[in-house]
Amino acid sequence: MSWPRIFGPSGSTARERRSLLRNSGPHLRVLVRNPFDEHNTTEVDAIVDTGASCICISRRLVKELGLQRTGQTRLVAVGADHPAGVYAASLIVPALDFEKFLPVLAPDGAYTAPTILLGRTFLEHFVFSYNGPDGTFAFHTSASNAGPEHEFEE
Repeated sequence: MSWPRIFGPSGSTARERRSLLRNSGPHLRVLVRNPFDEHNTTEVDAIVDTGASCICISRRLVKELGLQRTGQTRLVAVGADHPAGVYAASLIVPALDFEKFLPVLAPDGAYTAPTILLGRTFLEHFVFSYNGPDGTFAFHTSASNAGPEHEFEE
């Protein structure tokens, strides 16, 4: 498969795709695996969240996969700060030829999170672009595939 990999909601026109993408956000199908039990894997619909610093998963998913807790941290969400567990997980995104062992966070207590948010600890492996007018989003393997180069001061 070639790069960039372009995704978007099912809509017959750019206007329909734009509306669907604006309302539900960019989604990808991912596999989440317990790295200590290869047979304990589940497929979920993940939301790509450029505002999230990490990969966040639901408590239900932690329990379902029997993920091993490796630490404790704080999870800051809009208007709230929650204690959260850090868990070992393998994340597989077949559409991007991606498979990595990564830490994921799950809020402790009653806070309800989406099944999985793919934050910047996932996005740091790609160049991600959001095409609002077309209602699509794309993943690139390097900045050279993504468009013009930028110079940054050091």
